[in-house]
Amino acid sequence: MDSKIIEWLRAAETAYRAGNYSEAIARCQQMLERDPRSLPAIVLMGMIAHQEGRYDEAITHLQRAARLDGQCFEAFLWLGIARRDRGDHSEAVTTLRQSLQIWPGNPTALNHLALAYLAQKNAAKAIATLQRAIANRPDDADLHRNIAYAFQMQGDNEVAVSAFENSLKLDPTSLIALTSLGQLYLELTRRDDAIRVFRRAHEIAPDTARGQIQSARALREEGDFAGAEQALRRALELEPGSVDALEVVSNLMQQLGRFDEAVEVIDRAIELEPGRNRLYFNRIYCRKATDDDRSLLAKLEQVSPAEPSEGRYVHYALAKAYNDLGQLPEAMTHYDQANTAMRALLGNREFERDIHRAEFDHKMSTFTPEFFQRHLAGGSADETPVFIVGMIRSGTTLVEQILSSHPQVTGAGELLFWFQRAHELVSREGSIVNAPALRKVQADYLKLLQGIDPDAARVTDKMPHNYMFLGQIHLAFPNARIIHCRRHPVDNCLSIYMTPYQIPLDFAHDKANIAFVYREYQRLMAHWEAVIPAKNLLTVDYETLVADPEPSVRRMVDFVGLDWDEACLRPEDNDRAVKTPSMWQVRQPVYKTSTERWRKYEPWLGEFASLL
Repeated sequence: MDSKIIEWLRAAETAYRAGNYSEAIARCQQMLERDPRSLPAIVLMGMIAHQEGRYDEAITHLQRAARLDGQCFEAFLWLGIARRDRGDHSEAVTTLRQSLQIWPGNPTALNHLALAYLAQKNAAKAIATLQRAIANRPDDADLHRNIAYAFQMQGDNEVAVSAFENSLKLDPTSLIALTSLGQLYLELTRRDDAIRVFRRAHEIAPDTARGQIQSARALREEGDFAGAEQALRRALELEPGSVDALEVVSNLMQQLGRFDEAVEVIDRAIELEPGRNRLYFNRIYCRKATDDDRSLLAKLEQVSPAEPSEGRYVHYALAKAYNDLGQLPEAMTHYDQANTAMRALLGNREFERDIHRAEFDHKMSTFTPEFFQRHLAGGSADETPVFIVGMIRSGTTLVEQILSSHPQVTGAGELLFWFQRAHELVSREGSIVNAPALRKVQADYLKLLQGIDPDAARVTDKMPHNYMFLGQIHLAFPNARIIHCRRHPVDNCLSIYMTPYQIPLDFAHDKANIAFVYREYQRLMAHWEAVIPAKNLLTVDYETLVADPEPSVRRMVDFVGLDWDEACLRPEDNDRAVKTPSMWQVRQPVYKTSTERWRKYEPWLGEFASLL
């Protein structure tokens, strides 16, 4: 190779590693003037274009390099990476597999191939690929972190926790891994672990915006919302243009019911990063859309996200806005597109109805009057827990907001405890209760509630899906009260279909599946009402509650064993943080506009019409 080209190549590589891309490009151009077919210069030009987000240009350079030398590993590697980052996932997989034919077992190529599989929502292939990479490079923290994401995608959350922990053993200062692990702990209701991890992230980088954001997350989980807000303001002092901080501030303002402030903050974030689609979603969901928002809607209509993860934000935002404005055909078009994106995020997996039905059959055959007669003596006498259950979108958030307005009641929100622990109590055959496990579950649950508020007479757990675990719940806490929220079937199903969920639900994005799950819910609740005493299980109809609140509210307060308090009639004044999709609605006075909503959408009911 020409000595001058070698000199320029070394200078270009040094400038590239230092992030001085303009200098690197200048040296590459000198190389190409001397030798237009200089492979190192062409590859480096492609790498620089990729780093600067100019993916089309990067692909052009790297395709040329691959044509010049079909055995150039770097050309195929970076071409695959550029294709993946442009959204061409299938082509990326093909190209990265070609790079591995040139250099079999290369951990870097395997890692990027796995990331392409993850982009395709193919967790199984990503895991297998990353396992090969880790075998070849076991001390690479990034590989362990990425396999954690793959296990999360597959639903193996406990394995994902172990993988994140392995990554952090290799790189204890990784803020990305700490943040991801903390969020996973929250999803697993391991709140103390989440707080510990968020605090660790803050300790590593206390004088950075990212560190302050993690401090805010810890404080928020501890219920110190003023402290969380202060940490976020500090983050913005350190980095005034931090869109991440602005987004978290906006979410916190919404949870606290300060919607005007939330809008102001999110508008600043949009100005700074107009390409972040989730910001528009947050903006629209802050309050009811009006004609003043039409310019924003016109802008959103022009967005064509390549990824379902981004597309869902755009379509849900447009759907909600058009619904607010009374443009129902446009709203339903975007709700359909949003749910298509959500199904894509689930890998378009079929919902397994037979398994769902069989599970409910098993619960009904296990938890019989005879079962409870034999085993209730082992139950806890504690009356602290109040379970608010029902189909999702049935009014559980409103009921918790009403009850937690009482000075002796604290709302715990949606706890995942019974999802994680219910299976420990009864043998699969349904004949044996594990007494030591029962005592442990009782103690752990009460400890969880006491950690939320040690002084409350009642703590509400408003996880709607707990209706599936009422057998185990009544076994463990036979004195606990259960409030079942019931809503008109079609209104309920429409609301499920129209609601954006942070994590896609396996049944909630297909009308036929929603209708099926609703019927199964009705069947199981009829069973619980037959086997659990009326003194423990109260059904509250949403329509009755909102039409004339006071009689229903008085009935609920009396049911949970407390004296009447007028504050329960003003749930909109309750300043507790609300983290569910109903955070805006519960800040309004009790209203009737969500009843008989299905009539407006009758032309688009589809399978929901069978529930009329």
